[in-house]
Parts: sequence; C-alpha cells; structure tokens
Amino acid sequence: MKRRVIFVDDEEKILKGLARILFEMEDRWDLAFALGAEEGLARMREAPADAIVTDLRMPVMDGLELLGAVRVRWPATARLVLTAHMHHELLFRALRYAHHALLKPCSERDIVSAISRWLDIRDAMGSDKIRGIVLGLAALPLLPSSYQALKRCVDAEGSTEDDLWQVAMQDVSLAAEMFRYGGKLKAGGGEDPYDMRLAASRLGLGRTRELLGTDTLECFSESLQEAFRLAELQTHSARVARMAASIAAETGSSDTGIARATTAGYLHDVGKTALIASESSAYSEILEQHRSDGAPLHMLEKAALGTTHAEVGQHVALTWGVSGDIAEAIGRHHDELQGKESGELWQTVRTANAKVHGEIHDESGE
Repeated sequence: MKRRVIFVDDEEKILKGLARILFEMEDRWDLAFALGAEEGLARMREAPADAIVTDLRMPVMDGLELLGAVRVRWPATARLVLTAHMHHELLFRALRYAHHALLKPCSERDIVSAISRWLDIRDAMGSDKIRGIVLGLAALPLLPSSYQALKRCVDAEGSTEDDLWQVAMQDVSLAAEMFRYGGKLKAGGGEDPYDMRLAASRLGLGRTRELLGTDTLECFSESLQEAFRLAELQTHSARVARMAASIAAETGSSDTGIARATTAGYLHDVGKTALIASESSAYSEILEQHRSDGAPLHMLEKAALGTTHAEVGQHVALTWGVSGDIAEAIGRHHDELQGKESGELWQTVRTANAKVHGEIHDESGE
C-alpha cells in the first residue's frame, strides 16, 4: 500500500514545483497538494496522511497552527515543515509541533530523504497506538524543580556548559529534550549522538536561554509528580546510569563506551515519562496494580496498552535523535539475559537495571 503524503503551501507555484520534482515518487507515495492550511485539514479529513509537510508562514492559519491541529486529531501522522524562514527561536517553536524542519531552497533529494526517513521511523513503531503516543508528544514534561534549576543555571553569572549538563542529569525528560533540540543544531551532520555532555554543549547556555524564552518546554503538575513518584524515577535512572558506567568500565570499554552506557542507563525509563504524559489515567491504574500485587510492570503495560514503557522509550529516543544502539538498549532493558554477556550495550543496561532492582546480587553495594 502506498504511503500518503500531503504538502501544504499558500503559494500555488510552490505546490506545482513540488509536484513536478516529486513526480517520480508517485509509484511509492500517494501525493496530495493543498493550497493553504484549511485545505490541508480538509485533505486530512478525507484520508489521514502518513506524513504532512507544510510551509510555516501562511495567512489565516499558519503552519504551526496547522500542525498543532494535526497533532491533536491525527497524532500518528509524521509532521514536517518546509520553510525559507528559520532561526533558533522559530526552530524551537516549530519542533513543538513538527518532527523535522527543512530549509528552502532544498533539493528533491533532501525532501525525499527527509520524508522517507520519517515514514520509516513511523512504520517501525508497528501500530497506531505507539505512533499516537510517540509522534503525538509535543514535549516530555520536566519536573518543576528541574525547570527552575535550568532557569537559574542560564541566568547565573559564570555558569558553564558543564553546569547545564549537571542540571540535565537531574531530570530524564530534560536530558531527552536536550538531545532533541541540540540535535537539530549540530553542524555538519555525521555526529553520533551518544553523550549527554555533548548534547548539553551543543545546545549551550545561550540557546537554552532562547529555548526557555519560547515557552516550548512543559512541566509535570505537582499532583502528577507526587502521584507517579517522579522523584523516585529520577533517582532510579541515575543509579542505573552509574551502574551501567561501572559495568562498562569493568569490562574494558573505552571512554566512548562508558559514555554510551551512562546515557543509555539514564534514559532507559524515558518511556515511563512519555506514558505518564500521554496516558496518565490508564497508566495510573497500571502502576496501582503493579504496586498492589507485584506483577511485572512491562507485562501489565502490554496487556492494558498493547505496548511497554521500554518499547515506547526506544521510539521516543529514535524520534528525539538519540543514537540507535542507545535506543535499542532502552527498548531491551527488560529482555531476558541468556548465558554469558557478550558486552553489547543493551546487555550492560539490562544487567545494570536488574542489579539496581535487586534481581541480580551486586557485590559493590550499588
């Protein structure tokens, strides 16, 4: 079956140009072109798209309003912007609604490559339930205390990028958001996004200040923070990160390998924050059952939601731009360990998580 892609622009000549250069894709994609946001929504109502690509600056309803409406009504759709106008503040605002931004003018190859990548990411999620959770996220909410700490960090005289990293290490959601926004700012491409220090450095203090000024970051309410024991989640994630780093060091990993283990260990439960943000009522019931009868959480999640926090976390990581092996480790941190460990990253994180949970005896006392 062809995957449906809708292009939206308020200039007919732009749409005609897109139709012309994408002619060869008609055997793979069901292409539709909409003159303006209202027509774009009408096209979505006729047949929801797998991906929608829109200009940003349009009269009556701009591209961000359009993508915001698409995110709410059709959260499983991949959302891209194609615009001639982009600066850091606008990019940060755009990424609240869009998964990717393309800067005009761009070649047919760039357009096809970007759309194909996001269609593949979407397809890999396997079900519209997972797509709706992951692609429907506008942001991963932060702890209110982390948000305030971030503001103090960027406003304080003498703060450094290392201070920024230290703040990110207090909140799993913030670390993931730094990968997301920092990844869109990397120069030259080709960098392997694996290190949280690098993510903080790439974003930097000035750009973090700009990000805070756009009000695109969200916070959990105090009631959700208490109900879901989010402080405990941060503590557990930090412990798994330290344990994973220790295991990697003991097995002779390089500094890069230790950094990868730290990142994967810290982000291994990021899917929980995504589920709390998108499925808070259902997830509250799942956690209540887990706490009352001790049934494995990932099994309860699968039965109730058709997915698990590990699976959701893997796809959030890939969507946010985290390295593939780290995303795999997040997705497999409840997999069975069989026989002797081979030193693969997912096994390191799985073992670290098991030790912290007390499933495996750890002589270090961590």
